[in-house]
Amino acid sequence: MRQLIKIISATVILATLFSLCSCGPLWTGGDKGYPEGYTGGHGITYGSDSEYYWVESYEECLDAIEKLKSHGSSFKDSIVFSYDGELFDTKYCFAFDGHKSEDIRYGEDPFDRWSENVYIVSYGFFEEVTIDELIFSYVTDYDILYLSAENNFGEKINKEIISDEHFSFDRHETYLGYICYDGEYIAQLLRSKSHSALELTDECADAVLTSVELLFN
Repeated sequence: MRQLIKIISATVILATLFSLCSCGPLWTGGDKGYPEGYTGGHGITYGSDSEYYWVESYEECLDAIEKLKSHGSSFKDSIVFSYDGELFDTKYCFAFDGHKSEDIRYGEDPFDRWSENVYIVSYGFFEEVTIDELIFSYVTDYDILYLSAENNFGEKINKEIISDEHFSFDRHETYLGYICYDGEYIAQLLRSKSHSALELTDECADAVLTSVELLFN
């Protein structure tokens, strides 16, 4: 029964990620001034106030967080990996709710403002792609590695004693594993491309496990 629950959970995670992309007519204008064909990497349906902005490195990610915090922004608990090496290229996506953010137009600094409940996701790309290309395509079109956090994962962690020795990896399928903290599942690690699961090697899993970063509000 436990194994069945894991399989169902993984399927739901994949379906949720894919549902972000290619879902209805794109919002390519309006008060945000998006250019024709703009997707933000995920696809923005007509009338949606979702916003997606990307940075290339963990250092840029931390800089963006600090800039947002300087305006009093708040964040959802996020779990990312900061791996910087030859196995894959890590990029970071900031997801904003425009209804809970200061208004900006396309081309303005998306991090130099106030926003509420900003969520951050890291992706490992096994294919070469720039952010300029990514925001006019879909992240699911690429061979990617990503983490999907368990609901309320932050409640399972003693934030006063976080260290590498508390993390472990529980292999489930060739494409799927669980990042654990003191034996508790906190996130799923998956690899996929174009709605299909791909092999997640132990080397890649280790690269993620040894570079896990927990971002709390």
